[in-house]
Amino acid sequence: MISNRLFVGLGALLAVCAVGSSWWVGKAISGLREEVAAVRDELGTARSESQAQFSNLLGRVTQAARSAAPAAGGEEVAVDPFTGVDFKKVSDIQVRVDAMVGAWRSQNKTDIAQIDDLAGLLVEMDDWLFVPEEQPEANRIIAEEVNLLRRLIKSQVTKLSKAAIAAQDGKGAAKIMTQINQLLSLYPVPSTADDQAALEQITASILSTSRRVEEIRYLRYNQWAISQIEIGLKGYRKELAIGSVQDISKLMNRDREKLRSAAISAMSTIDTAYLTPAAMDLYNYAYTLYRDAMGSNDDSRAKLAKGFADPSVKRRTPADF
Repeated sequence: MISNRLFVGLGALLAVCAVGSSWWVGKAISGLREEVAAVRDELGTARSESQAQFSNLLGRVTQAARSAAPAAGGEEVAVDPFTGVDFKKVSDIQVRVDAMVGAWRSQNKTDIAQIDDLAGLLVEMDDWLFVPEEQPEANRIIAEEVNLLRRLIKSQVTKLSKAAIAAQDGKGAAKIMTQINQLLSLYPVPSTADDQAALEQITASILSTSRRVEEIRYLRYNQWAISQIEIGLKGYRKELAIGSVQDISKLMNRDREKLRSAAISAMSTIDTAYLTPAAMDLYNYAYTLYRDAMGSNDDSRAKLAKGFADPSVKRRTPADF
């Protein structure tokens, strides 16, 4: 597989050949420059063409660059613009892949670490130039490694998605979702319709998992909020409990300060914006009991309301769950 990045690398090489005057000798310098420049332009527009076309163009570049240029003494000088270029072979791919797999086994690397290694190797090989006769086989092997990377990422995303949903708290789930997003960033760019469909399926599953994780955090928050409301209700009943004849006086002389303190302590940290209808109904019920316990004393009612609107109180949100 010859990527756009590889074509850009070859274009840069040819550009050097076209402008480097020391590469050309004698009267043929202008003609050779024009020949290579023309072929270079064709290479730039042939990125999506077949392997046969690429090889043909590469051959023309090589032939043009190696054309003999008449020197002052009448001798011909062969010029090779690819001198010093490190052309790779299929065996170079196998050596690197074998070394990588060996490291996985010897170091007992995790699945995510293996994905990082393979992605890094593919990025490196994306800049390699292969000898023309081995290019088709190199393309085939690299395509297999690219598909392996896709499969590894898909498998790991599926595994991590289940872990995110089963996480004991929202922070743990968020950490796992971050790992999933990092894996998605390593997914190879689709080259076929099937590859595109597979990527869309993975992204859809990630979106579904993310929504489910948020739903779970939302429900955990409401469970906590309901528990806090229950504490508030118990505090209300405790302050107004009648266990003996002497306690009857509580109904006539309520300790509004204790009631207000019990309500604010239990319920003021709840952010009602995140409550479900059922939880909100219970919240209103508890608050109404406390408000009515203030009687007709406007000052006590105002203090109760201010306690619930105190900006210094740190309210919890689903992000905490």
